Amino acid sequence: MKEEDIFDLIMKSSPDEYTYNDQEGLYFNKEDINLRLHIMRENEETIYNEKWTSKFADKKATVTDVQIYYLMTLIKTIPCVWVDGCRYLIPAPRLGDEITINAFEYKIGSVLNHNHSYRLDEALQRAGISVKEN
Repeated sequence: MKEEDIFDLIMKSSPDEYTYNDQEGLYFNKEDINLRLHIMRENEETIYNEKWTSKFADKKATVTDVQIYYLMTLIKTIPCVWVDGCRYLIPAPRLGDEITINAFEYKIGSVLNHNHSYRLDEALQRAGISVKEN
């Protein structure tokens, strides 16, 4: 399978197609168990301080990486930010005149936040983050 095929698989999947193992910080794709997202908890104590993170009730934000694996191969690492008391895990946005994430990052964020009662769209709106096409 090519890297492009893996990105396609993710983009065509829905958050319902993933099973989460909280103990391991792993999301497995039910349709293709070779695909998984791994929350790297080792660096979760690194403070992330940007203006957009202060728009939440709990102002503390920390950074962590989410790694995408297919079989044993690391395909991509996406820096993400825990915000609002770890209620949301948001892909780290690009900062500038606009604060943005791309459609692929949005898809990853949708999967990461699907098993919680809090929704990614609410967090993005509160933070002032918009989704741009790749």
